[in-house]
Amino acid sequence: MVGAGWDDNIGPQEQAGMMDATKALAPLMLISAGLTIPIAIVLLIGGIGLTKRSPWSPKTCRTWAGLKMLLVVYSSIIGYLVQQAQMEAMQRMLEEDPNAPTAMVGFFGTLMAIIGPVIFVFAIVWGWALPIFMLIWFLRHKIKAEVAQWGQPASAPG
Repeated sequence: MVGAGWDDNIGPQEQAGMMDATKALAPLMLISAGLTIPIAIVLLIGGIGLTKRSPWSPKTCRTWAGLKMLLVVYSSIIGYLVQQAQMEAMQRMLEEDPNAPTAMVGFFGTLMAIIGPVIFVFAIVWGWALPIFMLIWFLRHKIKAEVAQWGQPASAPG
């Protein structure tokens, strides 16, 4: 649309610039994705063990919780770095665009400084919710007593 505003020039070339900013982080993103599958398998094994009331399953679930919490931190750091790289590329693009309103350039810089840390903290809190719940659940006295009975021979009805 002709004359609609300064964003008429944003196209594949500008988007490619934002993608180029994250290429250096691609190996770290692949590591994060690659670690997700084995950690999910640990949870699957622990969950199957829980349904079968296997005595080893709570330890497996706690192991998953620890691994998941580490993965969440790693993935959140990578996500933050990717977001920052893209935001910096967008900032440069705005600064180089002669049609970009000056207020938009300043606003975007401020937004970049605020949004990144907020999303980083939220990602960790959200990602840790289930692992922390699981750790607390298995620390409860009633649950420990129940699990202690798993794998022992059942007593004969009297």
